[in-house]
Amino acid sequence: MIVRSLKDVISIKIKARHDSFCDQFSRLFMTKMLLIASVIMGFDYFSDKVSCIVPRASSLSKDFIHSACWISGLFIYAEMKDRLEDSGYYGIPHKIKHDGLRDGHLCETKDLNKVHSTCIRMGRIYYLQYQWMPFYIGALAVLYYFPYIIFRLVNADLVSLKGALKSTSDADGIVKNYFNYKINPLSQLRKRVWLNILVKMIYVAVNLFAFYFTDYLLLGNYVGYGKSYLDWTKLDTTEAHISARERVDPKPGNKLLPSMGLCDIHEATADVSSSTENINKFICEISPNILYQYVLIILWFLFVLSISMSILGLVSNIAEQVYRLGSATSKKTIYRYITLRETEYLTFIRKKNMVLYGDVLRKLKQQRADLQGKFMEGFETKLELELIKCKESYA
Repeated sequence: MIVRSLKDVISIKIKARHDSFCDQFSRLFMTKMLLIASVIMGFDYFSDKVSCIVPRASSLSKDFIHSACWISGLFIYAEMKDRLEDSGYYGIPHKIKHDGLRDGHLCETKDLNKVHSTCIRMGRIYYLQYQWMPFYIGALAVLYYFPYIIFRLVNADLVSLKGALKSTSDADGIVKNYFNYKINPLSQLRKRVWLNILVKMIYVAVNLFAFYFTDYLLLGNYVGYGKSYLDWTKLDTTEAHISARERVDPKPGNKLLPSMGLCDIHEATADVSSSTENINKFICEISPNILYQYVLIILWFLFVLSISMSILGLVSNIAEQVYRLGSATSKKTIYRYITLRETEYLTFIRKKNMVLYGDVLRKLKQQRADLQGKFMEGFETKLELELIKCKESYA
């Protein structure tokens, strides 16, 4: 059942849609991929947990330690990211008590409860993405679909025209409802052209925002993640999987979301006769981050591809309008005397119903005073030839 449901989510029906292919990539394909990624992360979110190394002498239970570390978050030392030779795991010193630096060497800031003033404490980088990443990816899916809602509002006239072409072949009704400036004002027609360009820009903005905001949430390590991962895959298995202390560069996945981290737990108890207080430090494995590393590398390539598609959609829309404007002004045709939006109407009608297209043009010539006498010489003959070819292709 799960496989069947997942197949239904992934599948995209091939059919005519109102928006362009570039827009469909963002609002259909990317939305589905983000939902699938969110579901995969969500399964791990509810089934997996953080596990820590607990010494036998510890008075704290393992379940409490695992839960407390999951809630409080895990960290690595900022200065240890470039000190791989002194690291047991990425960002973690070989000796867990080393939490500071003195003259470029690792040291302990506290020893036998005495503070060493010359040992400067290292900075901490906390990683809590495992707590909310599935929900964030799911929210991105909603964000990617948002521009299409605006598209539907802007192009309500084209959606309506498509429905009208399915239900009627009445050229009079089409001309009256879509080419009549009293019903469909000239200012509205021109505004829709600019609003469509704005929709394309919103698609670009959504794609860029998703990519760079994800990079911000991942502490600036996501933009270059794809290239680093590809470089890492070119290494042989020995170089790719040697321990942190032997590496020249960290694994791309660990640099993005470390698979191991440190956790501090403040232990305090008190009763009538005694009280205890202690600070415990544990090394924990963050298994959700392993899955997130693989999901995020797939999403990285999809983000880049989607950004490219959205930019292509914007450029192609502007180029199409410029081409229509240029071709209309170069010849004495009906397109020279109507708006770009009306040109889109005629192009749409021509693709759907060639016969109706010819009838609409004739009605425009008869009913629109501003178009009378402005058709190209020989237009009727050319139109008839096109209609004959169209009928022969259907025969």
